[in-house]
Amino acid sequence: MTRRRDLGTMSGRVWKILGLFLALSIAPQPSVAQAPATACGLSNLAACRTTNALIWDTGFRQALAQFLGERQAAYLWEGGSVLGQARAVLGGPPDAPTLVGDLYRFTACRLHSCTEKGAVVLTSSGEIRAVAVLHSACAMAPRPARCAERTRLAVYLHPDADRALVVGDLSHWAEDAVARQYTPAGLTPPRLEGVDVLMAGSRD
Repeated sequence: MTRRRDLGTMSGRVWKILGLFLALSIAPQPSVAQAPATACGLSNLAACRTTNALIWDTGFRQALAQFLGERQAAYLWEGGSVLGQARAVLGGPPDAPTLVGDLYRFTACRLHSCTEKGAVVLTSSGEIRAVAVLHSACAMAPRPARCAERTRLAVYLHPDADRALVVGDLSHWAEDAVARQYTPAGLTPPRLEGVDVLMAGSRD
C-alpha cells in the first residue's frame, strides 16, 4: 500500500511539472511587434505613419503656426488665416509620408472636399521647409465663372529650403493630384493654372 501511495504522489508531481512546462511554453513571449511604439512627432518623423498622426502633435502645430505667421488668403474661404486653411487641408483623409531626398513630405486633403489638398515638407530633424495648399478659385470674391476648373498651388517656402527640389516636387504632386480628380461627364477637367511661391511668415 505504501508503494502505491508513493507512486501516486510521484505521478501527481510529474503532472504538475508537465502542466507548468506547457503553461510557460504557451504563454506569449515579448516581441518587437508588442513593444510600445515610439510616438510620432517632430523629433521622430519616421514613427508617423500618416499625416493625421503628425497634425495632432502639439510640437508640430506650434511649429506650423510659427512658420505661417498671421497671413490671410482666400484659398478655401474668403478672409481666412493661412494657418487655419492649412490645418483644414492637412487634417482630413491622410496619405502615408513620402521621402523627397532626405526630406519628408506629408499630404492630406480637406474633409468632405478632397479636391482641396495640403502638403508639408520637413527635414529629418523636424524643421518645416514648406507648406502648400492646393485650392480652386471658388473662394475668391467675386466668384469666377467655372471656378472649380481653375486650380492653383500656394507654396510657403522657408528661406533655407532647396527651392528647385521642394517646389519642383510639390508642383509634380499637385499636377498628379489634379489629373486624378474625378470629372463628371460633360464637364471640363480641372487644370493646374500655376504655382504661387511665397516666403514663410511674410505678411506681404
